[in-house]
Amino acid sequence: MEPRRDLDRLFGLAARRGRELTAGRRLVDRLGPRRLLLLGGGLLLLGLLGSAFVSALWQIILLYGIIMTIGANCLGLVAFVPLLSRYFVRRRGMAVSILQSANGFGRAASAPLVQFLISTLGWRATYLVQAAFIAAAVPLLAVIFRRASRYPVSAEPARSSSAAAAAPTTSASWTLAEAMRTPHFWLLFAVYLFTGLGSFLVSLHQLAFAVDRGFDKLYAAGVLGAVLSSRSPGRS
Repeated sequence: MEPRRDLDRLFGLAARRGRELTAGRRLVDRLGPRRLLLLGGGLLLLGLLGSAFVSALWQIILLYGIIMTIGANCLGLVAFVPLLSRYFVRRRGMAVSILQSANGFGRAASAPLVQFLISTLGWRATYLVQAAFIAAAVPLLAVIFRRASRYPVSAEPARSSSAAAAAPTTSASWTLAEAMRTPHFWLLFAVYLFTGLGSFLVSLHQLAFAVDRGFDKLYAAGVLGAVLSSRSPGRS
């Protein structure tokens, strides 16, 4: 077994599964963001707890590549963008960009913190610590979601000019088939595809490369976190 090659397969499976979860939008409509949050948090908790006791590669692939990836997608943009679109109409783009920037800051903080826990407690105990964090954070977020649902949904913004008012309005509801017939859909598809390929192929090996070059693991994780935090202003 070659650890580096197996790591490539594992992360490749996780990335592929994440992009194949096209049913997430339907789950948002059917379950609602709060229930989807609880579902995703439960899957993440299950995956983290199980990962602390793995003894074979196939177990890691099952827990991380499938269960935790589906859980992470339930907590990702597929769940939060529809919610933001309902409550932030005039500043919808700004709201989504702030949400995306929070992702970068979270990764920046977690990279050195997790490496510190691994260096001091071991990787199995670190998984248990992460599971405890998810178990505490997800119910709190669910309560916040319930309170947020009490606020009224924002109305559509008024047209700023008579010319804009005269412009025809488009349907607010798009089916997947309708979207796929537009060039904008495939342009966005290509942007996300090549951005993911470019960043994924590099970021996967950054930490391992730095350690192979003789850098301390905690120092390398801190530098990686700084790089991830530098992306946040660009997202907003």
